[in-house]
Amino acid sequence: MEHRAVAVIGTGEMGSAVAKRLADGGCAVRVPLAGRGAASRRRIADLDLAHTESIGDAIAGAALVLSIVPPGQAGAAADEVCAALRAAPGSLVYVDCNAIAPRTTQRIAARIAAAGGRFVDGGIIGGPPRAGEPGPILFISGEHAGEVLDLCAAGLDVRSVGVAVGTASALKMSYAGVTKGLTALCALMQRQARASGIGAELDAALRETRPDLWNFLERAVPGMPPKAYRWVDEMREIAAYAAADDAAELIYDGMARFYARVAAGS
Repeated sequence: MEHRAVAVIGTGEMGSAVAKRLADGGCAVRVPLAGRGAASRRRIADLDLAHTESIGDAIAGAALVLSIVPPGQAGAAADEVCAALRAAPGSLVYVDCNAIAPRTTQRIAARIAAAGGRFVDGGIIGGPPRAGEPGPILFISGEHAGEVLDLCAAGLDVRSVGVAVGTASALKMSYAGVTKGLTALCALMQRQARASGIGAELDAALRETRPDLWNFLERAVPGMPPKAYRWVDEMREIAAYAAADDAAELIYDGMARFYARVAAGS
């Protein structure tokens, strides 16, 4: 493979699992740990992943950088890479894999290009990769997308969806708008039904008349609260993506407020 040295910015469930998949697939992976807490450091240690403290040290000599962080941190991660590139110029491809709106992606792309990097738009659809399972799909777009496709040889499912920066982000926003939007709607109406004293009746009606929807609800809603804090900014990015339709923008702004309440424990 061309990209043997890969820096993965992100120590969460997805970032660490993608880093592990690439390391197991033969890539020389490094993960920066600056600013990360004890849980993140334990996760990286448990996965036996090579790590550095600074982003600059992680990207030194790397041909490829994958940014896999919460949406609200995407800009800051890119800025740190830009600073490192200016301090020690090199040739690398920066793949922003985060759940951000196309316009946000394009602004980050311009900053990476100005710092001397080559930018690829990315969007991850599916859960973190697990041993023995195929894992998620990394959809990519942009002029330099072809330089990332060889990660398939390391076990990561990478698929190009076009040459325009913003296309992969639009796909991710649309997908998350459906899945996480539906999760919010289901959780909201379950809460309302319980407050009205007919929670059991709603559950029974869904099981009987919409078993497909009930199966989704049973999987998605109970596991949502620990993730809600990450989804607040993601809903805001979807609202920005859908801003041409004022009704859609209001819906996803409302979902951001709902997830913020869940994250706060209310």
